[in-house]
Amino acid sequence: MMKALRKARDSKLKSLQILSDSQVLVLALCEGRDMNEIAGVLQDIRNLATLFCPISFTFVPRLENLQADALASSGLDRLLVVT
Repeated sequence: MMKALRKARDSKLKSLQILSDSQVLVLALCEGRDMNEIAGVLQDIRNLATLFCPISFTFVPRLENLQADALASSGLDRLLVVT
């Protein structure tokens, strides 16, 4: 999500809709909850979110978005390959 927000900022987008399969993260962002485990990430996301108007965060279950999940997993696999 952080990378997407930074890319949107760099692309000078004005509004944004973020879809995520992380229900915990989306609830924390939408309801203003603080979570010690991810406090730094939440703060960074909230800071970047102020750059967009409007911005929304929506939970999408992984099973309803298998193509995006496969793409994200593939990207993570590439990052974890040690050469």
